[in-house]
Parts: sequence; C-alpha cells; structure tokens
Amino acid sequence: MCLFRWLLFCDMFSHIDANVSELQQRKRVAYRAELTDNIYVSVTTPFRCVNIRKFYRPHGQRDMKATRQGLALELGEWFQMADIIKAINQNHIFDN
Repeated sequence: MCLFRWLLFCDMFSHIDANVSELQQRKRVAYRAELTDNIYVSVTTPFRCVNIRKFYRPHGQRDMKATRQGLALELGEWFQMADIIKAINQNHIFDN
C-alpha cells in the first residue's frame, strides 16, 4: 500500500511543482488533489506552502474539514524534498 501511495504522489508531483512555481511568481493558486483515503495535497495562494493533510467529513455535513494530521512544507522545504524525491525515484524505485 505504501508503494501505491508513493506512486500516486509521484504522479501528481509535476502538478504540485507547477503550482508551486506559479505561487512563487505571485500568481493566484488554488490546487488541491486527493492522494488517497481522504489525504489531500494542496497549494493555495494565502498559505505559500505545500500542505499534505488528512481530512474528514463531520457527521451530517457536506464539507470536508482538515485534521491536525499532516504537514505543511514551506517552499524552500518543498524544493529540498523535490530533490530527494527525484533521487529516490532514480536510484531505487525506477531503477532498471
């Protein structure tokens, strides 16, 4: 299951990275995508970070609410993590 989530995350990596670039250019950004099981990755203008967080739906309500389970990467941390993700994929996951 972990490898499946990793592959899904890597699949949306270019979308996340593109939205981070737009955020750096001071453009309006409102990106949110579900990774799996109510875990969402978001990049939004007011929060200048990459937010990876679990959400839940309160009983009887329509809108999802964020939990404390997750992390928010500042843009510098995102770029460091992006380099690590590329290295992991090149050296371990997609090594032929």
